[in-house]
Amino acid sequence: MTITIQELKTICENEFDWNMIFGAVNDAYSDDGFKSNADNFIRAKVLELSVVSFSELIHIDQDGVDFLLMVDGEEVLIECKFLKGFFKKDGTCKEVKMKNYRGDVSEEAFNRFKTENKFHYVMIVDRNCYKVALASKDTAQKYYESKGDGVMSQMPYNELTILDLDVDNFTFPCSDVKLSELIYQTIIYWIKNRR
Repeated sequence: MTITIQELKTICENEFDWNMIFGAVNDAYSDDGFKSNADNFIRAKVLELSVVSFSELIHIDQDGVDFLLMVDGEEVLIECKFLKGFFKKDGTCKEVKMKNYRGDVSEEAFNRFKTENKFHYVMIVDRNCYKVALASKDTAQKYYESKGDGVMSQMPYNELTILDLDVDNFTFPCSDVKLSELIYQTIIYWIKNRR
């Protein structure tokens, strides 16, 4: 049986270095070398890989599940959503895009998404206020709604498990090296040295 959400909360609070994670995220999002929408992919990768780098999560990046956490020989599958402003000032939460239809907006596709078992928990990381929420698959799927090109979930705040992070004592370590410059130089090096 999968670990409880409280057990996952304890692991996330005690075994993840959120100070380092949010430090890397801040660096990526304050990098003025990332100017276009195309750079959003790179920043999204920084988010994912920051969590992996400062936790025991394994990045599996499969359709419907981002991370694997091994707990006492058991696989815990986590879908992660990185958002800005998920926690609204009025005490509610923004809706989360859980699935992309990729062209198939049929009722069959929606019903398939509503019952699939690809992840055990969803982790929502709000990079704006440095808060992290957890919800079970059942909670996320309970609020699935078909909207436009995807499936959204508007989970109530009181049904989320919020990590207790000591944000007031975070130092948000940063780098003197701009990631955008490093990536640019790496691409140019690769282009020139393909032999």
